[in-house]
Amino acid sequence: MDTDHPAFSVDTGLFRQLGELLVGRDATAVVELVKNAYDADATTLILIGSNLDDADNATIEVIDNGNGMTAQQFARGFLRLAARSKTEGTRRSSVFLRRFTGEKGVGRLAAHKLGALLHVETVAAGLGDNLAHSLRAQLPLAEPTEIQALISEAPKKLIEALIDWDQIEMVESVADIDAGLSVAERPAAAGAHGTKITIGRMRHAWSNRDLAELGIQLENFSPPKVLIEPLSRTVTKEPVLFTAPRARDVSTLDPGMTVELQGDFSFSEQWWPDVARTSDWILEIRADRGGLIEYAASPTVAGHRENAFAAPFRTFAPHPAPEVGPFFDARVFLRPGIVPGVQRGWSTANSGVRVYLEGFRVLPYGEAKNDWLSLDLDYTRRSGKFELDPSLGGPGSDLAELRALKSRDLSLRLQPNRNFFGAVFLTEAGSGGLRSLVNREGFVPDEAYERLVQMVRTGIDLLHRAWALAGLQKKKSDAELAAAEAAAAAAAAAAASESSASEPEVTAEWSGASQSATRNAAAEGPIDDPQPDADSTGADYAPDDDESDPLEPSEDVPGEEFAPEGSNEGSGTRLVRVLDELGRALEQHSSLATEPHLKHLALQSRVAAEQVLQDASLLRVLASVGSQLAAFTHEMGHLVPIAMGAEEALAPRPGERWPARAGAVRDTIRDLTRAIERQAAYLTDFSSSESRARRTRMNLRERVDIALLATQTAAASRAALTQNRVPETLTTPPLFKADLQSILSNLLSNATKAVNQGGMIAVDARTSPDGIQLEVSNTGTPVDVTTSDRLFLPYVSDSKSIDPTLSQGMGLGLPITRQIVSEYGGTVMFVGASAGFATTIQVRLPA
Repeated sequence: MDTDHPAFSVDTGLFRQLGELLVGRDATAVVELVKNAYDADATTLILIGSNLDDADNATIEVIDNGNGMTAQQFARGFLRLAARSKTEGTRRSSVFLRRFTGEKGVGRLAAHKLGALLHVETVAAGLGDNLAHSLRAQLPLAEPTEIQALISEAPKKLIEALIDWDQIEMVESVADIDAGLSVAERPAAAGAHGTKITIGRMRHAWSNRDLAELGIQLENFSPPKVLIEPLSRTVTKEPVLFTAPRARDVSTLDPGMTVELQGDFSFSEQWWPDVARTSDWILEIRADRGGLIEYAASPTVAGHRENAFAAPFRTFAPHPAPEVGPFFDARVFLRPGIVPGVQRGWSTANSGVRVYLEGFRVLPYGEAKNDWLSLDLDYTRRSGKFELDPSLGGPGSDLAELRALKSRDLSLRLQPNRNFFGAVFLTEAGSGGLRSLVNREGFVPDEAYERLVQMVRTGIDLLHRAWALAGLQKKKSDAELAAAEAAAAAAAAAAASESSASEPEVTAEWSGASQSATRNAAAEGPIDDPQPDADSTGADYAPDDDESDPLEPSEDVPGEEFAPEGSNEGSGTRLVRVLDELGRALEQHSSLATEPHLKHLALQSRVAAEQVLQDASLLRVLASVGSQLAAFTHEMGHLVPIAMGAEEALAPRPGERWPARAGAVRDTIRDLTRAIERQAAYLTDFSSSESRARRTRMNLRERVDIALLATQTAAASRAALTQNRVPETLTTPPLFKADLQSILSNLLSNATKAVNQGGMIAVDARTSPDGIQLEVSNTGTPVDVTTSDRLFLPYVSDSKSIDPTLSQGMGLGLPITRQIVSEYGGTVMFVGASAGFATTIQVRLPA
């Protein structure tokens, strides 16, 4: 060491500390590379994953059409750790004036986290170190397209660099690096610009679980459209607080950046449009500099349809740090209850309230196990002791009803993170001193962070109370109705009391429900009828300060502990039996008998239990049918070459003579071959994994043509004419192909069974203000629209005879169709028949 000129040195191990070990997870590393492209004014970015399950042969490619880098920029920016290029000046990009999302100068080392080999190809104008900034300084009023045009006219040079981290880390000091890094420069094609990064020799092979986790992060590294765009009128008739939140600090001329995911990164499309349409409430928050925090909670169209008592609330509170911040916009959807089955996995991964900074996701806020707003904590405790922020108020805002809600009223209605879908949008200028952790995951938990949590949680509390108030008002109305019905039933029962004085008192209403459920539960086995335990008929409510809730199941107790040892009961049957006991207990306990809303609740629960049994039975049937369909589809594929071989064997040959009927047999086999080909293609299209991989917009006329192939033979046997009258250019909303084929197949097969000899089947479709409207009509026996809703119950069928091609209906097609359509926020029902037809069934799918 030269003691006269001491100097720092850097060990090459720093690359590993700042790259592989500093970046928390693979998803964070990929997002850092995406953000670099955004800072470089890219309008398109392509992200490709290849062979990620094989570490040695896997690659990740990040391709953008941004500004690119000159040799000087590459040396001073990319190869210099903690470079200050993004912390100097206006901290905005040169073309679109985007606010930089990076500042520490170590984000490029995210590539080190992913793989040991890094290949960079970048093209920029060769007229100087910073041509774009120079042009912007010379032409401050020029539009971005003009700046880009001038850049594209300049001569280009391609900078190509290869970095082998393993070789670099074999030497001790950065100053001693003589291998593992190479940079070359050569002329580039005219008009080219942008950067391509290829990462190889991955740190590990990616499992399906790794890919699934990364897919969730990549789908949400930028906000879903329903959170940042004006809401459709199918969601809310009027804006809640603002037309659209401010997600980024950008110029109005910025076209934004589109990200394309390809290869192993091609993940299934999101359900976000359906979340918006099926949520009950929306919360919006706006916290402005030097002003107030505005809050607005409003029921959606679906929420108001579910509960007519739901009413919007709008209020404001003083900002806790009006000159400092943070300042932000937020939009959150509340979707109470159980998520539909096909959406459940996606919903679990995408629920929660996320945080975005300049439009990019800040992990881990909003992840399944992250409870930054304490929603899961309060849901588990059910204490309901939090109070509405006393500072909330404002002209015309009457929050007295919300403040008056008792703690139990709130405890029973608290919702966990899985029922919220939303985001908080921060900008760099309005972040209020929030500081990112070094590993890019979360903020430093300081005063600024606590202010953000407090302001957002105040809005969630307002939303909880608004929803709870509407629910209690509806409950009160239902209780009054139930009381009137109970009084009428009691009067009727009093008249007949003498004739049944020696029998135990069971109301006709409960008895009828019990008999109905017993019939529906027959497939599950007999329903036991034990006498209720002495201590099961009148448990008192827990006091308000008790953190337990006797009416809610404990999440710490597995459901199996409620089942009798050795019981053969299914879960649905067990639920029905327990509710039977509850019904009898309510009738026998004098104090509870005076609470009509409890009786009404028990009856509603009984009806729900019946539905559980129906659904369980339906799922068993569908599971069996699905397994058989998979096997049948496989066999159909083998039948095609066999039938074609038989057809070929009967073809005429020179010098050979076949019996007189051979020609007719060959024609029959030809028809059979074509029919098998049609069915095999249809079944493969319907049941393949690709049909559930991505929701897409499809040409509806083409899909109807494919569905008609399955019913072609049956329609021909009736000499029925089929007409596809769907406009050629009409496309569907984003749907899974399998779902659309299920809808069309079920409706067309029902129409074909019902059509009369020589009749007609027609398919019509048109756009509507809210989406598309599809109608399937047929001649034959009409369906009574006033009683047609019964046909949507499982196992209810109007088929009078067995069709040799389509078989006798099981009564499952319409229930399945309604469930699929409802999960997209649509409706299906029989309507008045179109002119010239006997029956018309209509499907409405929102855009």
